[in-house]
Amino acid sequence: MSRLPSSSSVQAALTPEHDNVLDELLDNLRAATESLAAPAHLEATLMSAFKAHHAKSHAAKRRSEFITQWFAPGFALAASVGMSAWMVLAPMAQPILDQPQFASIGVETGISTNAPFIALQSLEQIALEPQPRLIEADVPRMWLAAYGVSVNPESAGDAVRAEMLVSASGQPLAMRFLP
Repeated sequence: MSRLPSSSSVQAALTPEHDNVLDELLDNLRAATESLAAPAHLEATLMSAFKAHHAKSHAAKRRSEFITQWFAPGFALAASVGMSAWMVLAPMAQPILDQPQFASIGVETGISTNAPFIALQSLEQIALEPQPRLIEADVPRMWLAAYGVSVNPESAGDAVRAEMLVSASGQPLAMRFLP
């Protein structure tokens, strides 16, 4: 493929003879392509169909913008209020202890189980324990301070009831303080 010369070198190389030849060739080309042009009535029909189609798509676009602009924030607000209400009002799952299992090892099951356990080992290690035991014990009240509960210094030497979840080997897994 040959390189075309730059426009400045073409203008310098063209003579009036070349201009006449080019004009003649372009006129022949125009005459040959006139038969390919669409008739005027067909062009008018196509243009009116294009305008009608464009008007429909423009109306649909305006409608979607209207919906987005006015209804989407309302839907988002309603969804966030609904989610907030659900999170506040939904009951929280309470852990269920297998009461017969603890009764079989001699632990009193009438004890209030509303207090949460404090994990002393990793949750994976607690979950892998095949048969944990629940043991009630009296522990120094000062242990409460170690878990972030304020303790009156006058009663720091007193004992507090606690339940401990213990592995089969006797290692403490979790603990909860009882009222």
